[in-house]
Amino acid sequence: MERKFDWGNLQALNMFMTNEHISFRANDLLLEVLWVAFPAEKETGSQYGERPPRWHSHSFCEVHYCLEGSYVYRLASGEELRMGAGDTVLIRERVEHGQCAVAPGARKLSFAYRLMENQTVYNRDAQQQARDALVIQDGGRLLELFQRVSEEFNDRRMGYRDVIGSLLFQIAMEYERHISVRPSEDAVAARINQRAEEIMLFINGNLTRNITTNDVADTLHLSKRQINRIVLREFGTSCTNVIRQTKHKKAQELLLYSDKSIQDIAALLGYSNVYSFSKFFKSEEGLPPALFRRSHYSY
Repeated sequence: MERKFDWGNLQALNMFMTNEHISFRANDLLLEVLWVAFPAEKETGSQYGERPPRWHSHSFCEVHYCLEGSYVYRLASGEELRMGAGDTVLIRERVEHGQCAVAPGARKLSFAYRLMENQTVYNRDAQQQARDALVIQDGGRLLELFQRVSEEFNDRRMGYRDVIGSLLFQIAMEYERHISVRPSEDAVAARINQRAEEIMLFINGNLTRNITTNDVADTLHLSKRQINRIVLREFGTSCTNVIRQTKHKKAQELLLYSDKSIQDIAALLGYSNVYSFSKFFKSEEGLPPALFRRSHYSY
């Protein structure tokens, strides 16, 4: 069946979308529909470059689907986004932008939504990299979903409100697939390197304490498993071993290049008594600390 919009009924649909709080939940994700604006009239626009953009940003994702004609958006960064019929401009939260051109006779529909996860705004940056904005070409699926929204409202069959929420959720997920991209290998490596540096800074800054992997994880707001994955990739061993190796190296330096007593060194490295420190040092070095110091002083 050929699908099309009932242009005469779009004003009522726009009022419905403005006044009704449409939402849809799937597992931990909740889509909040702020508004959907279906175009009742064609626009009387200007040619490109004749209208300076009105800069603004939103706390929600904004979608503009071009049905006819063409539009141009510009980001504050200088990037331009041009869309023709069948294209979508998607602009994510807090990205400053403005529409700077619209061709005469153009027509678009707009969709504003907020995605929540476990009752907080979905954080794309914590999961994967997200683009600020982009142009998406539609092969027909998105337009069909928008048309089905219009049809469900026109028919108003039982449960139509829930069906509309489901359709808009599908549309939002299609857009989310485009705006969110897996980070490149270089980006992953850079992030892991940064985390490894943070781990070592914490360990070196807390050698006077009897720290554990759980302490590192709590400080960096990561799980114990994530900490061990990063450390294994960077150092080839567990975080517990890195802590031990770092303390061992510091103990060697203090024994060789300071005049501190073994009791003072034990206290500096977080050990409550000389016996515990000596047991640790011997397990790492093969010699007790006093013998290690004398063996080097003898040369």
